[in-house]
Amino acid sequence: MPTDFRSLIADGRVHVFDGAMGTMLYGKGFFLNVCYDELNIKQPRLVQEVHAEYVRAGAEILETNTFGANPLKLNSYGLADDTEKINRTAAELARAAAARSVPLASASSPLARPRKPKRKHCSLGRCRACSPAAWTASCWRRSATCRKCTRR
Repeated sequence: MPTDFRSLIADGRVHVFDGAMGTMLYGKGFFLNVCYDELNIKQPRLVQEVHAEYVRAGAEILETNTFGANPLKLNSYGLADDTEKINRTAAELARAAAARSVPLASASSPLARPRKPKRKHCSLGRCRACSPAAWTASCWRRSATCRKCTRR
């Protein structure tokens, strides 16, 4: 089996990645109040064991345990200063579990900054900035018209 991405892409086949690291860690007793990325430095044997299980199960590509390992997300656990250490350790653990038999990929999440919801525009298209208070209850369910536009 090829151990580099170019060969995997070139062969034109579908390839199997490992599964959900968070789900596996949850199944091993680490619940949602734990920073799974921190487990790379607090419980490295556990993380490496999960990677090895995926290799034994036939995964052709391993992802690092780094889905939320960015300063923005780690900051909520007081770990922003450990971002580099957590990511480096995660790569080392995955590499050791892969034993040069499968390539590695880095798992990354979107930066989940809350966004303000976009305002919905009425179907008449006249009021591009009407406030949500101007909408009738049915406007939210169907793309109907707002009260401002129906008055014109």
